Amino acid sequence: MLPLGAIAAAAGCALRMRDFGVDGDGLGVLAVLLALIPLVRRICGSRVVIEAGVITVVNPLTTYSIPASSARYAATGRDGTLTLFLRGDESVRSVGFAGSIVDGLFGSSAERAAGRVDDCIRSRRKRSQGSGVSTHFTVSPLADLATVAAVGLGIAAVVVGN
Repeated sequence: MLPLGAIAAAAGCALRMRDFGVDGDGLGVLAVLLALIPLVRRICGSRVVIEAGVITVVNPLTTYSIPASSARYAATGRDGTLTLFLRGDESVRSVGFAGSIVDGLFGSSAERAAGRVDDCIRSRRKRSQGSGVSTHFTVSPLADLATVAAVGLGIAAVVVGN
């Protein structure tokens, strides 16, 4: 909802500049509003996906694809963060299950997610063959486009000035 609000506010600011002329302050406001979109989109897009014996942890900037055979177990920490422990000493933390005030009041969704991940690990441990963890940059077209636009508008705000 916040990204839509930021887009609406940016459109309003752009319409105002159309009527009163372009100024550096307006461009700066547009840049800040557009910078909110990738921040919210990347955090809200964080999740854990279990599919065909592969556990995918999507964090704001990095995505980890982990074969169930490469994982030992999933657990939650004191802060409510879901952590997937891998063979060896490695671990992957999920931003999507990083604990919150709501989890503290109504029970942890991270604990339920850890149970589901553990079920996947147990059921696929002997059947799946994994080559290890693959890591790549999380692509979010809306967030990436808004980041580029915010940087461009920020530069334009500095060049135009007041």
